[in-house]
Amino acid sequence: MHANFVNTHKIILTKTQIIMRKFLSLWMAVVLSICYSFATTIYCQMTQEWWTVDGAAVAVHYWGGTSAATTWPGVRMSAVTGKTGTWSYDVPSDVTGLMFVRVNSSGAIENWGAKTANLTLPTDGKNLYIITSASAVWGDPGCTGKWSTYDVNAAEETIVSSVPSQAPDVMLQAFYWDSYPGGSGSAYGNTGWETLLNDSAELGEYFDLVWFPPTNNGDGTGYIPKQYSNLNSAFGSEANLRLLIGSLHRRNSRAVADIVINHCGNRYNSCDFYPLDFGTYGTFQPDNTWITTNDEGGCSGGSHADAGYDGEENYGSARDWDHQNPNVQAMCRAYLKWMKDQGFDGWRYDYGKGFTHDHINDYNTAAGAYFSVVEYWDGNRDVLQDRLSDAGWNTMVFDFSTKYNALNNGICSFDYSKCHGAGLPGAGKSKYAVTFVDNHDTFTRNDSEFGGQNNSMTAGLKDRLLQANAYILSMPGIPCVFYPHWVTYKTELKKMIEARHMTGVHSESEVKDEYYDQNGYQATIVGKNGYIVLQLGNKAGNAINDFTKYAYGNGYAIWVHTNAPVVPADPTAKFYVAGDSALVVDAGLAADKAWNADAIKSESDTLTLTLKADVTYSLKVTLDGTWNDAKGYSDLTAPVTAGLNNDNGNISFKLNTAGEVKVIYKTGLFKLEGDFYVKPAPAVIEDGYYLVGTMNNWTPKAAYKFSFGEGWDLTTALEVGDEFKVVSVSNGQITTWYPGEGGNNYVVGENFAGSAKKVSFRPDGLGDGPWFEGYIFVEPNVWRYDIYLNTGGANLWGADDAEFEAYPNYYDDFPFMTHVSGDVYKISINIFSTTIVFQRVDPININHVVWNQTAELTIPEGMNLYTITGWGENDGYWSNYGDVPSDVDLINDGVQTVKVLRDGQLLIIKGEKTYNAQGQLVK
Repeated sequence: MHANFVNTHKIILTKTQIIMRKFLSLWMAVVLSICYSFATTIYCQMTQEWWTVDGAAVAVHYWGGTSAATTWPGVRMSAVTGKTGTWSYDVPSDVTGLMFVRVNSSGAIENWGAKTANLTLPTDGKNLYIITSASAVWGDPGCTGKWSTYDVNAAEETIVSSVPSQAPDVMLQAFYWDSYPGGSGSAYGNTGWETLLNDSAELGEYFDLVWFPPTNNGDGTGYIPKQYSNLNSAFGSEANLRLLIGSLHRRNSRAVADIVINHCGNRYNSCDFYPLDFGTYGTFQPDNTWITTNDEGGCSGGSHADAGYDGEENYGSARDWDHQNPNVQAMCRAYLKWMKDQGFDGWRYDYGKGFTHDHINDYNTAAGAYFSVVEYWDGNRDVLQDRLSDAGWNTMVFDFSTKYNALNNGICSFDYSKCHGAGLPGAGKSKYAVTFVDNHDTFTRNDSEFGGQNNSMTAGLKDRLLQANAYILSMPGIPCVFYPHWVTYKTELKKMIEARHMTGVHSESEVKDEYYDQNGYQATIVGKNGYIVLQLGNKAGNAINDFTKYAYGNGYAIWVHTNAPVVPADPTAKFYVAGDSALVVDAGLAADKAWNADAIKSESDTLTLTLKADVTYSLKVTLDGTWNDAKGYSDLTAPVTAGLNNDNGNISFKLNTAGEVKVIYKTGLFKLEGDFYVKPAPAVIEDGYYLVGTMNNWTPKAAYKFSFGEGWDLTTALEVGDEFKVVSVSNGQITTWYPGEGGNNYVVGENFAGSAKKVSFRPDGLGDGPWFEGYIFVEPNVWRYDIYLNTGGANLWGADDAEFEAYPNYYDDFPFMTHVSGDVYKISINIFSTTIVFQRVDPININHVVWNQTAELTIPEGMNLYTITGWGENDGYWSNYGDVPSDVDLINDGVQTVKVLRDGQLLIIKGEKTYNAQGQLVK
């Protein structure tokens, strides 16, 4: 009966009911369509320094689809709670175009002068637009970015930034002009990699950032670079550079590279450039099309004039890169990515006036370094802020406005009122300021009271120089200490740096100016762990309640107060070490002392423990029984077999030979920062000459000691790519390197590798011929190799039954070439020959009758056949004889025809046309 009722019900539906049901279905579909058309939530993200710096809001303007478009300039977006700089709005899902607009925060909506270009809403689920470039932030349009997916539950996706937030860093400029080994500017010691490596423990203790000079192959100090991908420089070898960076990293210090990309040097002439190899990031061969059209060197093959600032874009001493050229941009991005892989954590851009800073944002976004700073030499802080805006606020700048206004015109002129509100910090932009007293340029050019090698370090200027350093080391921003100042006034500067670190003053610290006039200055600077009170001029020395006078001298005083002072339980002890049972037993203590806070007592800054080999030790350090995580590093990695690791604040390690463990605990004033290092008992090294290099971690070892026979000789195993030098050891210490200059290690090639290779050494450096730098000779596997000449047959050099000679630069060969087959001749030359000249001579009167000759040719690595293509000195090309087909001779068929092998492809050249092997026209 139920079934009959249902069937009856279906039958008795009226026509009107059927129409109504169809209408309702259609109406619901429309409603659902309207509802679902507003189902896409879009988001926009930017930094406060860009669009919202003056309280602006963000709007979206959209159009297209079946939905109504918004009225220009769009509708305000809503700030997303808990997400910095992120705004949202629901837009119709069928919009065809949109843009983001900077608008007022309330009242009638109006455009405030910045917008993106027209954007298309992605269809792949991406709905967050991150503004990554604001190079012309007030332009029309002025901002570009990228789409990504917004996940409210995920970690906030942020703009790639090379500006650290609340950075506690102190930086050292670890060089000055011509301070490389053997350079003319060595009055304060050379700053080669070996020197800095020896000082790296001390540098790592005081400096969070160490700024290196240009590390690539170039002129002396490096500011005319020639080959970015070659890290051998006047400051030392690539191997020692890597050792130095690694040593700094083990001390939690970051390495900053000097990036010189405004201009470049050349190889042989103004338009001949070294190839660049950045590994997985690409290889590049620059040419004249990469150079600006107005370059001073006559190498102007590019498409754009130099686009720098203030009419200072041209650099006459080198060729100017055209940063509007996509090839230059790709090279710069690859270079910075590659430099990060070499261990650098950030960089300093040289000559920032030479190219516009939107490129800096592009390069920084691609590479994503911790730190970036630009040299833009201008004392006007408004100009510096304009340049920061051009770079999308994605870099810092050297704060020349602080140097010239607060330091040169203030402290040096005894007008301390100028310290108030100075520079970028005074404009509320301390996050982007790298402050400094001097650098390699101001020091050399003698343009300030602090500058000049002849007068800045004299006793008469000491007071003002230290006052200026006290100012930058107390104020927000990232202060940069200059190397000559550091080595001359190290004691005073250490105290200033300790005060900054212990109080937690950082790049965005708040400054409260309490007193300033021509005669004196006083300010309180707020750190994360306490406060600094800086006093200058006649304010210096006035006592501050609850503060400790920590760093002081004539005309300056730095007072500190920490939030949580810690007083040692035993004032006679500097610190205590505790550890596991193995450590306690080896130290001669009772077993129940394991992990007791007073297990081992130190009455100085250093504690020495003599420990066994092959035992895993674990220890902690404390001042007052409260455990604090310690930082550990090893000066010498070889004696540590299990390495160093930090496990819940405990340092664990194992020695492979018995030795000393020196624990150094730097407390300063209420400073809890435990550093220790493992140092084995010194190995006994006999005096003599040793081969050191990558094969033995640059350490003298008995197996690599030279013996004296007919000369100093050593038989050892060498692998392709090994790099080495020779060192002299006296009294257990390395005294001399051979050769001594940086960037000239001997590199083992295929013909010099093997399991038993003889290496000879001359301490006097008088070796000639194939001796490397006069000091080193490695016996080759093969002494000679064949060079071939394709004469071109009867149409070219084979005419008149000519004979052929060849003259290599390493001349110990009979010059006549022997016939091989067809038009091919050969000569056997010494492996040390690098260039050669071919000559066509009279077969009758062969003595010194030259009918034709080539220019002096450089023999390319791996190529041995030179094919003549014309009568001029440079009419020919190199290839591999074994790879060239037997029919690559010149053919006389009415039109001069050449068959050549280029890049593995057989090409047929007839007149001015080129065909492939299938007869198809290629060019």
